[in-house]
Amino acid sequence: MNNKDFNKLYEDLNIGIYKDRQGRKIFFSKFSAIYLDKTDSVNFLLWLTEKTKMGVMHPQEVKGIQNIINQTSTQRLMLGLTEKEKPTQRVRLVRGNKPLLSKGLCSQSQIDAQEYLFIVEDLNDHIDYPNKPKKEEEELIIGALDIDDDIRDLMSNLEHKEMEIVILCFGLYKDKPLSLEKVAKRLGKSREWTRKRLNNALEKMKVNS
Repeated sequence: MNNKDFNKLYEDLNIGIYKDRQGRKIFFSKFSAIYLDKTDSVNFLLWLTEKTKMGVMHPQEVKGIQNIINQTSTQRLMLGLTEKEKPTQRVRLVRGNKPLLSKGLCSQSQIDAQEYLFIVEDLNDHIDYPNKPKKEEEELIIGALDIDDDIRDLMSNLEHKEMEIVILCFGLYKDKPLSLEKVAKRLGKSREWTRKRLNNALEKMKVNS
């Protein structure tokens, strides 16, 4: 596949082909095929990196691609699993960042170039944390944000809800910042609860700066 093919995929996503059941199956198949072909995989990551750096593709649009890849059907195709086999690994599409660097999953040059990567992680790494969101979900969220690496590093220390509140309050997905009242309503919490969590998050980021 080449850039023309990737651009067509991008256009199809934007016009909503993914929304119906048949469309989802097509995208599951196409993205798994891209991942499994080494040449297509490299070309796709280069294309995605360039699109985001040029500002043609926004973080929320990247999130849409990540959501497709995160679907169970796509994961099974990528990992070559049958319906009865239980996944022990997970394929992720993320931008190079400091948490991944600390795990040896990317290089500093990839972070500097804001490159997107396919990485595979063992799900067993997270079985000790059944009552909180998986760390890879938090890193995926951070990796998709259009923010400086320094801020991304500070946010990596936040709890999932704190991270979500900071993103919504400051419009870090290039959306308009939301008021505390709107954030609280979206989360189904009180304004005071949301205010305290936001203050806690900002204090954590300040301490770690």
